[in-house]
Amino acid sequence: MRQFNCVGMALTLVALLSACASSRSGIGTTVDECCPPPDHTTFHVVSEKIPAFLGPVVVSNFNVALASYGMQPVEREGDLAVTLNFEYTDLTADKYVGEFQGATSPGGDVRFMATIEIEMRDNKSGEKVWSGSVQRVHPVRWMRVGRASTAFLHAFTDVLRGFPYRTNEIPTQ
Repeated sequence: MRQFNCVGMALTLVALLSACASSRSGIGTTVDECCPPPDHTTFHVVSEKIPAFLGPVVVSNFNVALASYGMQPVEREGDLAVTLNFEYTDLTADKYVGEFQGATSPGGDVRFMATIEIEMRDNKSGEKVWSGSVQRVHPVRWMRVGRASTAFLHAFTDVLRGFPYRTNEIPTQ
């Protein structure tokens, strides 16, 4: 009976995490703090702990998403210093062999949750002016970079939705 309670709790956790993924990309988004002063018009990105194969995809799609709000990406010394930090959470549960020798794994096939924390700081004062994150539960230990690129662009556009526009243009859907 105790094993079923653990399975139930694990399934509930997965359902809650899945419910957070409300964007069209299947990637959940969260804004924790908003917004930079209106005189900030440039930004540079620093990536931390992003896997090498994923770094260029993440940074370029973030640049495109934030540029769609009228912000200008620069190599360094932008008005905003943006940090993209990759966090990996292993969700693989230990396998349990039941009375009939059938292996069960609480939580099903879920393997890990990937989170990219986004933090924007005023480059002169160091004050945090915006923060948020994008996150997704992955059912396998690998990902298709082509699909990920499109999903990241949609997720970054979604998480920046409340970001103040620097132009009269509205980001494309």
